[in-house]
Amino acid sequence: MSLIEQLISTVGLSQPQAEGAVGAIGRIAQGKLPPDLFGELGKLVPGLSGMIGGAPKPSGMAAMLGDKGALASVLSQLGIDLGKAGPIAKVVMGFIQSNGSEALKAALAKLV
Repeated sequence: MSLIEQLISTVGLSQPQAEGAVGAIGRIAQGKLPPDLFGELGKLVPGLSGMIGGAPKPSGMAAMLGDKGALASVLSQLGIDLGKAGPIAKVVMGFIQSNGSEALKAALAKLV
């Protein structure tokens, strides 16, 4: 099952919400991960570049509050209750734990 399918079935997100949330996380990862690890993430999540491009940008002051503030802003713009941020992170990390390399797991654990 893909990451998007897991977010839809486990967290109860719609397809656009799941893709936007993954895009927002991907945008953060893109700026923080070494290129080889970001490339690995892109292979695990087909269409990641498009999801990053399609995800809303953090609004206002949220962009200045760091990664968590930026992510909260995007989730809010997508109509996702902020109470679902934890479950989203849990599904994303579970997916990476099951499919990613040790280096990717360790790097993403610091970000999510």
